[in-house]
Amino acid sequence: MGKLSYDEPRDKTSELLDVLPFMSSFPFSDYEITMDERGDDFISLGVSPILVNAIGEYGTTNMLNFYYIENDSDVTISLQRSDIEWVAEDVARVKDIDSIRQKLDDALMTNDLSLKMEGVRLGKKFIKKVDPHIIGVISFNDVLNEFLQVNDAVLPSKIKLSAQKLTISQFKDQTFSEKQYQALKSFFNFQLHYAKIVLGIVISVKIY
Repeated sequence: MGKLSYDEPRDKTSELLDVLPFMSSFPFSDYEITMDERGDDFISLGVSPILVNAIGEYGTTNMLNFYYIENDSDVTISLQRSDIEWVAEDVARVKDIDSIRQKLDDALMTNDLSLKMEGVRLGKKFIKKVDPHIIGVISFNDVLNEFLQVNDAVLPSKIKLSAQKLTISQFKDQTFSEKQYQALKSFFNFQLHYAKIVLGIVISVKIY
């Protein structure tokens, strides 16, 4: 996972708003959002294929790409346009938006891994409420391996499994090296950002 190349402009806002006009109301400035309709090769731009492919195919058309910064590097979360349109069709039943927003922000801000895991759990519940059949069934297991590789870190199998299954009790009183901590922090933040992006889409539709 490296920084993206800035040789080519990434601003495709007008194209994005043409097809998904409600995204003009996306409430979070944490992310740079682009739409890929040309089949750009994200790998050539330095984006990790595992991070991109964890939530959607990379290098294809009709993808919305949300960029955020983690440890001075760009991380990309990509969602299929069709999935976003599917979510947008039925957001009226989604409640308690302010509550989940605050909890996700608190989890992103904290340095406590156990509190981050609690936030991820809440985020997963929210996502399944929004759409239990498509975006609510995503597995993030490969993402942990990617962040471990990026941070040159190794975790015991028991801890990796606990991180993937969000078994908070295994993280109580655990001591990690700086590399291990950064990998785990990035892994949990990735899932928190994913939930926050889904929340942002829901808010966008509601207020558009």
